[in-house]
Amino acid sequence: MPRIRTIKPQFWFDEELATVSRDTRLLYIGLWNLCDDYGVFEWRPVKIKAQLFPYDSDINTTDISKWLNDLKELGNVQFFENHNSKAYGYIPTFQEHQLIKKPSQWRYPPPPPVQSQPIITGDNTQSKKSKGSKEKYGEFQNILLTLEEYQKLIAQFGEVETLNKIETLSQGVESKGYKYKSHYATILKWNNNTKGGNIGTNKESTTTSQSLKDSLDKPFY
Repeated sequence: MPRIRTIKPQFWFDEELATVSRDTRLLYIGLWNLCDDYGVFEWRPVKIKAQLFPYDSDINTTDISKWLNDLKELGNVQFFENHNSKAYGYIPTFQEHQLIKKPSQWRYPPPPPVQSQPIITGDNTQSKKSKGSKEKYGEFQNILLTLEEYQKLIAQFGEVETLNKIETLSQGVESKGYKYKSHYATILKWNNNTKGGNIGTNKESTTTSQSLKDSLDKPFY
């Protein structure tokens, strides 16, 4: 279901956005309504046309595709696919401009993790990224996982449920100040403590989320 979003006055004075058409800018605003609380939406021109321009017979899916690509070239949206090659879009600055007091669980798969920032060594710029290096995840950027650990969690739980687990842990660590030797092991331990429910069902997801929250009151080091 489309969500209520806000438009800041500065939007109308954005010089970069002014380089694209008015229809493209209107589409961009509409995408905010279609995004989940993390800035992800389904990259489906047919569906987007039906949701945002239901009464405009002069607009077709080819137009929607072009406007999406215009926003993509501008850097305002990013395109990605999940492991099943299903297309999604992501607005990188979404959470900077939208006040989400109580974010819901992820409705769509998360976008690819942000690459490590480069480090400057002398005259050379090198990427500080290796198989064992850890990336920051979660709303508060306080959950540390290697890319291999992240991919293992996705393989075991799926993309959406993995991000829900990460967000629960991130909020718990931030609010309670707990420290864990391994965030990866913590998530796995929570899963092992979860009883009942069928994998992939809403009941199981609810049970799992509650189990994670309950586990935050019993930290292990």
